[in-house]
Amino acid sequence: MAHLVQKERSVHDPGWIVMDEALGMALTWMFIQNGHWSHLALCFGLFRFFDIFKIWPATYFDRDVTHGAGTILDDIVSGVYAGLVYLLIEYFNILPVS
Repeated sequence: MAHLVQKERSVHDPGWIVMDEALGMALTWMFIQNGHWSHLALCFGLFRFFDIFKIWPATYFDRDVTHGAGTILDDIVSGVYAGLVYLLIEYFNILPVS
């Protein structure tokens, strides 16, 4: 679907396509160990950080994969990174609320 819209409008990863962010955020929330609001907020912040700064291989998917899959996969990678960092924070018990 993303590929069709991008091809039709001649754009790459437009801001008004948000299904990629929704999928990335949902993937990040799958890592949550505790339903406290601070854990949800932390995961949101981590996902936004990785989504904005796009650490490799997210940059590869964002820049080099012109198909609509690249639009989705860069956010999936960001979601995995955010989830893994969250798990490290949880493992070392850095959050004050458990």
